[in-house]
Amino acid sequence: MSHMRAEPGPTRGAADSVTSMTEYVLPTHANALGNVFGGQVLTCARRSVRSDLRG
Repeated sequence: MSHMRAEPGPTRGAADSVTSMTEYVLPTHANALGNVFGGQVLTCARRSVRSDLRG
């Protein structure tokens, strides 16, 4: 059985992959010391990836 490999698609440079987003951090998103909760940061990252996948 022969293993066929798919031809690689066009590559993108790092400059083509940059995403810039701005999110407000409200007091409910931070602890008493003013540090943002990790889950809030991950949610922002997830939104960034999803918006990039949509094109």
